Amino acid sequence: MHPTTVKDQLGFTQRLGFLCLVVFYGIFGSSSPDNLGTVEFLVFLSLTLIIGINGFITPLKLVQNKQTTQHLIHYRASPLFWLFLLFIWGTISGICTGLINGNSMNWIIRDYASFGMLCIPLFFIPHLHKPKFLSALKLSLIGIATFFSLRVIYNIYIQSGNNDTGEIGALYLSISPEILFTACYMVMILVSLVFLYKDLNKAERVNSIGIRSLKIIGSSILSLLTLYVLYTSQMRAGIGAIVLSLILLNIWIFLYRPKRFCLIALVGIITLFILMDPLLTLLTPLIEKQNLVGFNQRFEEFNAVSKQMGPSAISHIIGLGWGAGIESPASAGMYVNFTHNLFSSLWLKTGIIGVILMLIFVTSSFIHIFNTLSFKRPSPLILAIALLLCLFINMLLYGGYKSLGFGLCFTLLLSLYFSQETIGKHSE
Repeated sequence: MHPTTVKDQLGFTQRLGFLCLVVFYGIFGSSSPDNLGTVEFLVFLSLTLIIGINGFITPLKLVQNKQTTQHLIHYRASPLFWLFLLFIWGTISGICTGLINGNSMNWIIRDYASFGMLCIPLFFIPHLHKPKFLSALKLSLIGIATFFSLRVIYNIYIQSGNNDTGEIGALYLSISPEILFTACYMVMILVSLVFLYKDLNKAERVNSIGIRSLKIIGSSILSLLTLYVLYTSQMRAGIGAIVLSLILLNIWIFLYRPKRFCLIALVGIITLFILMDPLLTLLTPLIEKQNLVGFNQRFEEFNAVSKQMGPSAISHIIGLGWGAGIESPASAGMYVNFTHNLFSSLWLKTGIIGVILMLIFVTSSFIHIFNTLSFKRPSPLILAIALLLCLFINMLLYGGYKSLGFGLCFTLLLSLYFSQETIGKHSE
């Protein structure tokens, strides 16, 4: 038996946990809750069922310098080792510095809870290599995005944007990583079901024409639903990510399936010719917003962070701790405890040390997934493209890095890496 061979099964409690996560978080939860209440407790309970006891003791095993599972024999060389160091640094330094600086206890708790969501892949280490875990997590994210999208539409058209459940005017749900990931993923899957059907993996390819038609209809509905939410919320970067995902997929088709690319190009040209005027009409508000607000003071936030930290080199190195805030130019000058960029936020709260650890973790993750992916079939590539675009945008432009969805998307990316690595070793 290969040393990385492990049982690829999901227990009853895990399946129940995924179901509860979709229901409680998707229907009732908020991507940025103002307070921790019953819904957040139920979401935590759902995550507990998925993670299991072994998942919670994994970080303790890392502290003891022991191998956690057979598929992570070389965990020191994996991205998770750097995430583990960030978790330790953020826990000790972030909390202690925040308390020393007298930061608001409520803000300290909220910041650390968000940081815990960022580091949540650590607790899924025993499951990351399992293809069935990957599939269950992917479907859960899509399910959550579906409920989030329906809630946004309900909030806009039924409640006239006045139903505030922690996501002011449904704004926080609109920019949730789950919706952006699902939009990018389902648009590419739709193209693949129509033009690349024979290249999909067995789970996505069926012999029945009826089932294939249902999949095309379902992916079309989900694509339109999530895209509509991004459009009505004028998420320019999100819509740009969807366009970029289609461009990247078509580059793959051009390189590996040139004959089908000719067909797609022909269909695309005809479609653009027919729909040119409606598309220009739809894009006009987005272009006007871009001309009006540009990047919404995202780069100016770095100056605000530097100003808040002052001249002290120590503050820049270790940060001001959890609960620290700035007068944000991106929030009309209000004093808030967040920025719209993950790295400026970590700089403010955990210092340059936290930023360096996060940069190494992110870079290591992207390098590992790129080196592990097979470019022969589009299925894993589509998933990787959707996740990478979603993570990049939420790290650099949106505040989605503070949400559970961001941590779950990063968990899915790492699961794609470890499961592909396991499959590759089994095929040797």
